[in-house]
Amino acid sequence: MNQSNQIKGLAIIAIVLHNFIRPIIGCQCNEMSWVEINATNFLIGIKSWISPLYIIGFLGWYGVPLFILVSGYGLSIKYDKKIEFNAGRKFLFKQWKKLVILMMPTLLVFAFIVSVIYRRYYPAELLWQIPTMTANMLSFRVLPGPYWFFGMIFQKYAIFLIISKLKIGTIRLLLIFAGIFIVFDYFVLYGVAPDTMVWIRHNSIGWIPVFLLGMLAARIDITVPKPIAFIGLALFSVMSVVKWFHPLNGLLLVVCVVTLCKAFESKSLVLMGLLSAYLFVLHGLTREIFYLSCWNWNLFVLITVYFAVTLTASYGYMRLDKFITRKNN
Repeated sequence: MNQSNQIKGLAIIAIVLHNFIRPIIGCQCNEMSWVEINATNFLIGIKSWISPLYIIGFLGWYGVPLFILVSGYGLSIKYDKKIEFNAGRKFLFKQWKKLVILMMPTLLVFAFIVSVIYRRYYPAELLWQIPTMTANMLSFRVLPGPYWFFGMIFQKYAIFLIISKLKIGTIRLLLIFAGIFIVFDYFVLYGVAPDTMVWIRHNSIGWIPVFLLGMLAARIDITVPKPIAFIGLALFSVMSVVKWFHPLNGLLLVVCVVTLCKAFESKSLVLMGLLSAYLFVLHGLTREIFYLSCWNWNLFVLITVYFAVTLTASYGYMRLDKFITRKNN
């Protein structure tokens, strides 16, 4: 459990900082599609005095595959061989309810802020598409982080049920399916229009290999020797700017991170992992508030204060959520 929370803690720090820093420094990443100029600009940016910010801005989105890995691992540990497919509707409803309760209060406040302050309006149909987890499938529109991610992760729960029904949980079959979808990722990278690739990456089909790797991690040890993990992280840094390696880079990263989180325990990362869901849904709100008032601050002071405020607000949201849950029970 501590290892999973460490991975989630590392992932949420990367995502929160990535989403905050990227617009400030004008760094574009290759999370949803590959754009060569983004990699070129990143190589130029890391030569500047704010090079750490360019690294976070360009690479921080890799927290997403770390979350997906933990999702596949957690589902397998908790439900493998314990859930029948005919109980799937109850299982899916339970997962949907958890996501909606966590997401909707912050979504409504976020929509209010961007409409009143920025006069930026989302289509009315998103009001039902986002809470029903269908916005990813029905729209090519790029949604704010938590709202596309929750829809995608809900699809992963359905995929897990299908895998359980087809009884393809053996190591060999999981590896075969992962291999098939790695080939599919290469087809997507080189064979489809950028808009189509963005749609695929907003949905579960774009992240299946790392999800299956998480399921494999529940069955076998996917760690490598620590020196190999450090070498792997160095390779990851180089591979991140080479298009050919793009579908493999997330897989390399998660293996290295799993290895190092198993070898080195950090209580701070564990605590971040426990708060990760609340940080995830709240950081967009605090980000918009800071964007309004703090542009003239020193960059590093701004980022530090932003993260501290977001962390404090997330802790308060967690306590409130747990208090309401206890009252209802």
